[in-house]
Amino acid sequence: MDADAFVSAIRRRFAASPSLAPEKTWVAGRVCADGSAVILYADGHGRLLGRRWVLERLAARFAPRDARSLADAVYPNEVIEPDGPTTALDVDWADGLVEDPSRVGWVVNAWTHDEPSASG
Repeated sequence: MDADAFVSAIRRRFAASPSLAPEKTWVAGRVCADGSAVILYADGHGRLLGRRWVLERLAARFAPRDARSLADAVYPNEVIEPDGPTTALDVDWADGLVEDPSRVGWVVNAWTHDEPSASG
């Protein structure tokens, strides 16, 4: 999985389809050393939101499994949908992407962590 291509594809989706979620704006993104992808975006209500995808786990659930196809799947289903509650996590995923990484509220789902949760 080309994680850099995944992050780039998500960023392009923000730019190409602003009418799908006009209140949300791209802030930053990167690939972590473990190969996971992190994106940060503003929700238009003063919140800075973060999402992390463990791409190997995500790719196992989809076909095709290329970076662009995965980005095309998660953008409309996770990014532009209502974000729900966020969680403050003691992680370094946003370090270097924004001035104050502690401001990031993480939208946690099945793809956020390396291992599946006990519930699913």
